[in-house]
Amino acid sequence: MKVSETQHQEILELLPWLVNETLEGKERLKVLNHLSHCPECQLERDRLQELGAFVEVESDEISAYQPAYNRLLSKINAAEAERQHFRHQAGIQKTTFFLLV
Repeated sequence: MKVSETQHQEILELLPWLVNETLEGKERLKVLNHLSHCPECQLERDRLQELGAFVEVESDEISAYQPAYNRLLSKINAAEAERQHFRHQAGIQKTTFFLLV
């Protein structure tokens, strides 16, 4: 079955939704039908599936470090707040000095 370049591009754009299993109805059937005879789109589907699997694994690995990341971020935020407080206090002291002089 011959499809136009526009139709082919439409199928390519729908592949991510097919791979993440959110494509439904007529669009899903249209993509599956196209995949049955288009090696280029089959290859792209396979690439997207590999990417999805990689992202899933990376996401799980990142989640394992989330508590440590949150503690580190809290320390950074506390240090930044302390620095801002110090700068504010230094500014008040300068202003007071100049008012007294």
